[in-house]
Amino acid sequence: MGGRIAAALVLAMLTSGLTQARETENPRTVGAVALSRQARLWEQAAEAGDAEAQYQLGHSYAYRKDGFRVDLAESVKWFRLAANQHHPAAEFELGISYYFGDGVEVDDTEALKWLSTAASHRHVPAYVYLGHCYYYGYGVEPDLGQARHWYARAADDNDADGQFALAIIHDNGRGVPVDAFEAFRLYKLAADAGHGQAQNNLAMDYLYGTGTEIDLNAAVRYLRLSAAQANHMAEANLGDFYAGGVVVPQDYAMAESWYRKSAEGGNSRGMTGLARLYESGSGLEQDYLAAFQWYKEAADMGDRDGQFAVGYFYDVGLGISPAPAEAAKWYRLAADQEHSMARNNLGVLYMEGSGVPQDSAEAIKWYRASAEQDNEVAQYNLAKLYYFGTKIDQDYAEAARLWRLSAEQGYADAQADLAFLYRNGQVVAEDIAESVKWDLKAADKGVVASQANMGDAYQYGYGVEPDMEKALHYFQAAAAQGNIYSINHLAQIHAEGEGVERSVATALHWWRIAAELDDADAQYQLGVSYNTARGVPRDNVAAYMWLALASMKKPGQAWLRLLYLRQTLDAGLLAEAERRLREWKPRPPGQSRPPPSTLP
Repeated sequence: MGGRIAAALVLAMLTSGLTQARETENPRTVGAVALSRQARLWEQAAEAGDAEAQYQLGHSYAYRKDGFRVDLAESVKWFRLAANQHHPAAEFELGISYYFGDGVEVDDTEALKWLSTAASHRHVPAYVYLGHCYYYGYGVEPDLGQARHWYARAADDNDADGQFALAIIHDNGRGVPVDAFEAFRLYKLAADAGHGQAQNNLAMDYLYGTGTEIDLNAAVRYLRLSAAQANHMAEANLGDFYAGGVVVPQDYAMAESWYRKSAEGGNSRGMTGLARLYESGSGLEQDYLAAFQWYKEAADMGDRDGQFAVGYFYDVGLGISPAPAEAAKWYRLAADQEHSMARNNLGVLYMEGSGVPQDSAEAIKWYRASAEQDNEVAQYNLAKLYYFGTKIDQDYAEAARLWRLSAEQGYADAQADLAFLYRNGQVVAEDIAESVKWDLKAADKGVVASQANMGDAYQYGYGVEPDMEKALHYFQAAAAQGNIYSINHLAQIHAEGEGVERSVATALHWWRIAAELDDADAQYQLGVSYNTARGVPRDNVAAYMWLALASMKKPGQAWLRLLYLRQTLDAGLLAEAERRLREWKPRPPGQSRPPPSTLP
């Protein structure tokens, strides 16, 4: 639930909701605006010692009202005079001045003293800030019980900030058991009173069904209300909705608009959302450098997703030069914030000795930390180490357990390996149906070995009903990724008419593809075809080249046919055949799969 405002952000979020934000610029005059008649009366009464007038005068200096210039030091002076006469609002404002350092140096002890005094006079806004003092330990030892007490006092007086703060306590289980239903109730009270942060968190509850039934329309409605108040977290969440087509139609232009508002408002979630659009080219021209810059800005703010992404960009060199040491640095920052994929990738760097000294024990430590967070990639990597006994005691049972955990989370390579275990009865009982189940999942995600296995399964009826159309589909999918077995099998199927109409031309098409990938069997078949005019005009020069290539890897029959051709070709044709052989180069393997997204 990355869109929720976390407990650690309570203070910053509540600050803007409780009072007007004060000016922090140097004191300055307000144009030619004259003091109002009421302001002059306040001045006269304040000088005469009237507490209410002193409070109002301090308020005017703090918030630039009634024609007064901003002068926080002057505001503190008047708040203090009124507070010394037990004016509750002035006591609160004086406490806030010490709390934020407005017009005075920050002094947690003085802040606590005056906020406590205001609270004792039942000034409700003081309850929330007094709760903050106890929550964070400002001027006093942290005391979650006292923090909860003061937040509850404010909430009971229908103060939206108090309701929101108390909801955070219940949502995160700080000093109390987690209670999603109570958190939802309090978020809704605050949200319906117009509290922007509560509206955002309430939307997340509706989205995930936390403490309530899932209601996607309500989620969008409350997010819009929150975003209308320039809540930058809500803006980022709306960006997510439009990017993913959640409730609202997918619209990358709208996603960009909301992400950009959030990012330009300083929200790291908005920054990483905008970066993803640049990275993937969704609704924007793909621009890795722009993506990196937004990720970096988020990372510099301490955002762990941004830190991971920066590490990834340095790792693989997206839009920038690869820099393994920088990758390790940023992965570690994210890993220290419990980013599971950063922990996995840091493990990879340690295992490879890339950007850091090679250290298998350190790699295993990070793999394990990530796997314990249920990261499917780390579970897979750790399983491989256990299976092969690489820098760790070999343990097939543990490998199988981890592969299953990873496979059940949808990680394709783990699904393929689990299928292998069932197919061979290794650790687990042999179970062809179970093997086919996992191979099918992996094949549909593009794992080439599983595609080839599913081709066999559907051709021969291993664990499924025979289906030649599906067999051809999976063999062709594997062949498109350069799988030699599948390419040759397709050639054999068409050469012999196994479940399809016999076609030597189609067989030759597949043999040529495999031959050009330097497969000896296909080169032999192509050589025989040119030598015997099987589906092609006789061409003993071509036959010689292909048979010679095959004989280098598998002498046997290819060598015997080649000897025969040597004896029958005239000198000119033999020279041409030898020239072609010298100049021949294998074709690079078929299409490769694109790199994974930086933010799973």
